Amino acid sequence: AFLKYHHDALLKVPVAAFCVGIAPVSKNPAEKDAAMQIFHAAISAVEPVEEILFAGKVDVEKLPFVQKWMWKKVQGPVGDFRDWDAISAWARELPEKLGLKPEA
Repeated sequence: AFLKYHHDALLKVPVAAFCVGIAPVSKNPAEKDAAMQIFHAAISAVEPVEEILFAGKVDVEKLPFVQKWMWKKVQGPVGDFRDWDAISAWARELPEKLGLKPEA
């Protein structure tokens, strides 16, 4: 809804987008590719100059009962898969990719 509502305004400025999920930790490259394709399709209308997927965190005990049951049933990965160094590196590179001048 946000992208649709602000579409025209977002086309006037450089946009970078990221998505957090569990697909980046999959051992199946097709799952990673599928997640990136879905993400790209969702944001392509605003023509991002940069887009990336980051691995997230799954704490099964904090999930609602049904989701917890399903996650255990499919033996989904559990843990904190966030790579803070990669996230920080991406964030440091954004000003240049967005065409912004660093502050002096």
